[in-house]
Amino acid sequence: MEPLKKILILIDETPLSEAVVKFGYAIAGQLRAEIALLHVENSREYRMDMYMLTDATESMKIFKNSRQFLENLCYRFSGGIETKIFILEGRVKDSILSTVKEWNAQLIIAGSHEHTGFMSLFNQNLSEDILHSSSIPVLIVPEIKGKRQ
Repeated sequence: MEPLKKILILIDETPLSEAVVKFGYAIAGQLRAEIALLHVENSREYRMDMYMLTDATESMKIFKNSRQFLENLCYRFSGGIETKIFILEGRVKDSILSTVKEWNAQLIIAGSHEHTGFMSLFNQNLSEDILHSSSIPVLIVPEIKGKRQ
């Protein structure tokens, strides 16, 4: 097995993302690997609160905010590690798997949110979906129950 040189970190703009990014950069530092931060907009299939129609101006504003969020994470945690930023629009799973292929990622790092009660009926677990669909290893950073990282 060749050394891991490209790590793809999935970002969803929740508080858990910070913990996932910190963990990913720690691993990348030890392996001397590159990082790519990926955020996929239009994640309606996984989050009910995203169900809204947006016009071009609103989409551009969302894209700009997402880019600023990822650039801020990179600035705070990269420690000089080479980092690419990808912001895509489309189906989350398809966008992730296509980025893995196009960027030649060797490891995916994602967070896993805990959904309980009523909301668990409507939320698919994206991390689990990617875990079963990916052709490369997936490392899951869990959300600590009752506490955000």
